[in-house]
Amino acid sequence: FDTSTPSTDSTMENPTFIYTTAGTYNVQLRVSDGNGGTGVANLTIHAGNNLASFTFTSPSDGGFMSWGDDISVALSVSDVEDGDTNGNPGTEGSGIACEAVVVTPSLGHLTHFHDTPSIDACPQDLTLGAEGHQTNGEADIFYVLNANYTDNGGLQSFGQIRIYPKVAEAEHYDDSSQGINIIQNTDDLGGAEDAIRADHNSYIVYQGRNLENITSLIYRLSSSVSGGSIELRLDSPTGTLLGTSAVPVTGSANDWANVELGIVDPGGKHDLYIVFKNASAGTGIVDLNYIEFVGAGVSVDKSAPVVEEVKSINTTQVRVFFNEKVTAATAEDLSNYMLDNGITINSAVLQEDGRTVLLTTTQLTPDVQYNLNISNIENTVGLTIQPDSYPFSIFTPIRINAGAGELTTSYGIFSADQYVTGGQTYTASSLAIANTSDDLLYQSERYGNMNYEIPIMISGKYDIRLHFAEIYIGVDGNTGTRIFNVSIEGEEVLSDFNILSETNSATALIKEYDDVLITDGLASIAF
Repeated sequence: FDTSTPSTDSTMENPTFIYTTAGTYNVQLRVSDGNGGTGVANLTIHAGNNLASFTFTSPSDGGFMSWGDDISVALSVSDVEDGDTNGNPGTEGSGIACEAVVVTPSLGHLTHFHDTPSIDACPQDLTLGAEGHQTNGEADIFYVLNANYTDNGGLQSFGQIRIYPKVAEAEHYDDSSQGINIIQNTDDLGGAEDAIRADHNSYIVYQGRNLENITSLIYRLSSSVSGGSIELRLDSPTGTLLGTSAVPVTGSANDWANVELGIVDPGGKHDLYIVFKNASAGTGIVDLNYIEFVGAGVSVDKSAPVVEEVKSINTTQVRVFFNEKVTAATAEDLSNYMLDNGITINSAVLQEDGRTVLLTTTQLTPDVQYNLNISNIENTVGLTIQPDSYPFSIFTPIRINAGAGELTTSYGIFSADQYVTGGQTYTASSLAIANTSDDLLYQSERYGNMNYEIPIMISGKYDIRLHFAEIYIGVDGNTGTRIFNVSIEGEEVLSDFNILSETNSATALIKEYDDVLITDGLASIAF
């Protein structure tokens, strides 16, 4: 053990050393294993120097926000030796300039951060951007403000706060008890792909949350049994009770409803325990999609609403999805919508989520492009949407029978192989195919290097399904001929893919790719 004095200070286990003079020192610990191997660790020690402390006055640590909103950033830094950012001197300095403090806004994702450019600690507003991440619930993301200050003695100190989206996916809990199971989300009105199913006395926990400016919670839930309830408690499953919500019978597992609970802010940060009760039913008492925290929270909405998607549901219904809640008065005003091609809009109904509007129209024709003009829609703080036109169509699925002719299947009609260059075809007409009732579809194939360029009339997001089966049973003697890559729209989605590494030969395997953005008129798939 060496404290940078001319000689080694200690050769004992667990040495201690007390510095009597303030300063910056380099310390080295060397450990030998007796066989010629030596490990070395170095540490810088700032003796007689105190760490600075950070106090965020805005936003409040653990508070709730909405993506796209603004937050006011205000914090103070206090250091015994240097003073503080409020102009008070320290034992050795006259104060800290806010410009000397570094604040790094970051997008938190699971257990790591994606830093954005740093700012100083002078009061200012920030817009909460998701930096390209999905904000519809698929990604478990939040916002982080990291602060650091290096004092005049060279000692660096750190502070951090986190704020969270007002819509919390049920499956994105921080902790849970037994009796919580992840299930597929069947709700048409939002949420990610997953939800949770809860048993009696089970719970989930959202840690370190602050209910400042939150007036209620909305549980998006489904239940087929009566007598259930949800308790909101602080800091433990038996902690202070903020409120209890009765769980209604919504119908089947596919029938979802909103249940709202009014609350009073208890002040400060707490772990929020969502406790599920129904002693008579026992298991599978309720499905929970997400929880919405209603109120201003710690962010301010300064931006107008934006249309995220316009999508036809059937030949007489069109769904409009906004990025935030809008007012019923403007969302249901028919004069704020106009369709071309002689189509009349008969009704506009704002759905329970406050973001989705269902338009009922006269008959729409498949594979015809329509343009929906939207204007005058206001969000809940009165900001008005920028008028614009949004194309959509009733899309007829395109199905291609690779390597063979037209075929009617349980999925629908597959056209003869087309829109392809390269590759070779092969058929195993007598081979039974497992995991499907459509053997004929999988008994033919196109293999080798090939490219499909499939015409797509309207730019937008599309779901793509690739149907695989390894139907060549023989051995051709070439290493790696069953291994290939697949790219969709220039992005590699399968690397060194071998069908037999995931399933048996002569077995159907489907790979699913949702929300593929196509903007150039062609769906490009390369093998």
